[in-house]
This record gives sequence, C-alpha cells and structure tokens, in this order.
Amino acid sequence: MKKNRMMRLASGLLVAVLLTTCVISGTFAKYVSEAEATDTARVAKWSFNVGSNNDIADATTFTFDLWNHTDGNVDYDGDGTGTEKVIAPGTTGDFDIVLTNNSEVNATYAIEYNVDNQGVPIEYKVGDGAWKTTLDNVAATNIAMNGGTATIKIQWRWAFTGAQSENYTSSQTDITDTDLGKADTLAKPSVTAKITATQVD
Repeated sequence: MKKNRMMRLASGLLVAVLLTTCVISGTFAKYVSEAEATDTARVAKWSFNVGSNNDIADATTFTFDLWNHTDGNVDYDGDGTGTEKVIAPGTTGDFDIVLTNNSEVNATYAIEYNVDNQGVPIEYKVGDGAWKTTLDNVAATNIAMNGGTATIKIQWRWAFTGAQSENYTSSQTDITDTDLGKADTLAKPSVTAKITATQVD
C-alpha cells in the first residue's frame, strides 16, 4: 500500500514536471530573425541631338542647311513668297553637323550620305580632308554619354573655273557651265544625310 502511494506520488511528480516543461518551452521560443530589403531602378534616358534642338530619338528629320550661303537665296519666281537656294560657278558654302549624346548610355553614330550632283561640277570636303566629287559615309563612331559631342564640318564649292578645282580641271569649262545655266530644266543638286545613333554596351 505504501509502495502504491509512492508510485502514485512519483507519477504525479512526473506529470507535474512534464506540464511545467511544456509551459516553459511555450513561453521561451526558439531564435527568430527577420530582414527585408528593397531595390529600385529606372530606365536610362535615350536622347540624341543633331544641332541645338533636333532630338532624333523623337523625330525622323533634322535641319540640313548645306546649300545656304551668302546671297545664295533668291526670290526665284519674283512673287515675293518663298525662296530657292541657287548656286553658280564661284559659289561655296559649309555646314556643321553637330551631334550631342544626351543619353545616359554610351552610343555610336554613323552617317550615310546620298549625293546627286546632276552633272554640276560640285566638290565636297569634310573637315581638313581632300576635295572630292562625293561624300564618304561615316562608319559607327563612339560618342560618350551625358553630353558627348562630335562636329562634322562639310564644305562644298563650285569652282569658278575648272583650273581652280581638284576634280574637274579639264571637264569644267565656260561652255559646260553656261550650258547648265541655260538648260530648259535647271539641275537641282541634292545631298541627303542620314544619321543613325545606336546604344553600345
């Protein structure tokens, strides 16, 4: 009987210990740590200007005033409205293509020219290069981000005599020049410049 009482007492203590352990383990939890981080980014700006206000990221044309020269614009039909750019032996002019990479990425630019002299003995020069009968295309050339610039100076001339030219020394004569000015349909030489800007890296 005494032994049974001792067993019951021991069992009761064991139950009490187990209950206490459960309460303590529920009160004092295991380690818990939390951390959180956020990162954001925005799209880099793409803006490539030709001249002062021609952003070719937004437009498909730009001002290319190559044939404008002193006293070169006349009211051709005399009606007081509009002018045409005219050239003649002895006239010359130039134009600067100014490129600015306002983007937040590096870029390249390339220039493709389409020259149609229509038989007029015009010569062209880029920068300090040689006088030629056409314009050489510009291969992809690096231009830095955030305000990198490049200036391409194009010059043209119609020499007053063939002897003053580099490419028409024998083919340009007073007769050929006069024939151009007397033609029923007057020639209209043209130059088109196509600029392509491309992001790199």
